[in-house]
Amino acid sequence: MKALVEKTGIDPHSVDEVILGQVLTAGTGQNPARQSAIRGWAA
Repeated sequence: MKALVEKTGIDPHSVDEVILGQVLTAGTGQNPARQSAIRGWAA
């Protein structure tokens, strides 16, 4: 997300909501939305 802000030049404070998903089946251990939430996104 940080790279996206840098690449597009969007103001991070204008982002109210981010929706993430995945195409892998459940239980595979990869959950990008959870990983992003845990790592945080300094806006």
